[in-house]
Order: sequence, then structure tokens, then C-alpha cells
Amino acid sequence: RPLVSILVPSLNARSFLDERVASIVNQTLTNWEAIILDSHSTDGTWEFFQAVGARDPRFRLYQVPQEGLYAALNRGMALANGAFVHVATCDDTMLPDCIASLIEAFENCPEAGIAACDITLINGQGKDLSMDDKIQNVSPVAIQEMLNLAAVRAYPEPKQLNYRRPPHDAILHFSAKSVYFSLTQLLIRTEVARSIGPFDTTVPSIADLGWLVRLTSRVGTVHVPKRLTKWRLHGNQLSLCGDISQLVALQRFL
Repeated sequence: RPLVSILVPSLNARSFLDERVASIVNQTLTNWEAIILDSHSTDGTWEFFQAVGARDPRFRLYQVPQEGLYAALNRGMALANGAFVHVATCDDTMLPDCIASLIEAFENCPEAGIAACDITLINGQGKDLSMDDKIQNVSPVAIQEMLNLAAVRAYPEPKQLNYRRPPHDAILHFSAKSVYFSLTQLLIRTEVARSIGPFDTTVPSIADLGWLVRLTSRVGTVHVPKRLTKWRLHGNQLSLCGDISQLVALQRFL
């Protein structure tokens, strides 16, 4: 049985997949399964994953209906065999010791339901994000805000492993900004993730916030203050496509 199930939702992300798959294969912790959830890509993504799966049986390949990111993640949660689950979004990446470090955090803090690391923000070319990266509708103010939120939000900023009892992070979510910059910062006990129910599939871009409010109201988070994952800003993220429905959904979630 794999220790960790890595969920990889994908839709026409071929240009990022070499780096993404390499970051999974090169993990120092090797007892994992990667559950590929491809929404019928048309850019060679599915063929790429078929080649990867032929080489490495730890990759489990599924083509899922094109119903959105959250519907794909719900399917992945149901398919996971590991005791822990990690979301590896296709356009992002992580350091080789990411999963091992988060597992070690759980060993040091067994009461936690979530392990969270800090994040490095990168641009479309994989370099550290800077104020010069003004992409499409992202303003300098928004980029500065992103740079300020590159770590799990806490005060004072912790320098050592720390445990945040529930509902600490749930309360912080009421600032209307996620405590975590991305789901890819998190390793979650699979049993806990399933117990709070599925992601809301009626919200296009912020259903993870509602899901995390429910999650962090129940379980604590062990925070590893190291930048072990990388989130790529390339201008096409779902999370950057704001609309009025987000405000309605945010009110309902909170």
C-alpha cells in the first residue's frame, strides 16, 4: 500500500509536465502513488502520461469528465489508497524532500491532520516571482500581496516546526484570504480529507477555501517553515479569474 497518494489533475498542461512529473519521481520518499486525473486533454498531455505510466507503475492513469478542477479532485480523493493525500497541480512543482519533510512533521506531531509547508512563487519561466512580473490583469499591488503571502500566514512568523490547534487556521480564514497560498502546500491525512465531504463543484475558482474552512475547523496543522513547493504564476490560473460569483460563494462558505 502506498503511504502517500499524489493527486495530479490535468487539462492541456503539456508545457509544464516534464518539470511536474520530474518533481514527483525525484521525491526522496518513494512509497507513493500518483493518480493522474486528465480531463481529456488535446495537447498531448494524455499521451505523455501514458508514456510515463508505461515506465513507472506507481502512476495510475484516469481520464475523467471535463467538469472542472474540483470535480477531478473529488474523484481523486475517492481513488486514493495512501494514508496521506497531496495535490500536485500540473503547472506547479516541489523540491525533492517535500513529501518526506511533511511526513516527518506528522511523525513529530501525530495529533495534526494537516502538514503545511511554505511556498516559493515563480513566474512562467520558473524564476522567482518579482514585481516585474505583471501578467495580464495582475496589478503590481496584487503581485506584492502574493509575495507577502508566500508563507503560511502566522504572527509572529515562526522559524521552527509549530502546531496550530483547531480552530486556529479556520478563524484566520475569516480574513477572506486562505491561510495557505495553494493546496499544493499541504499533505493531509486521507481519512480526514474524506470525512469533511467533497469540494463544492458549483464554484469555479475558490471552492478550496470553503473546503479548507471545514477542514481546519476540525483538525490542527503542523507547519514546516520551509519553502518546499513552488507555485507558478503564468496568467491563466483559475484562481486569478475573479467574478461576482466568488463573493457570493465566499459569504456562504464563511
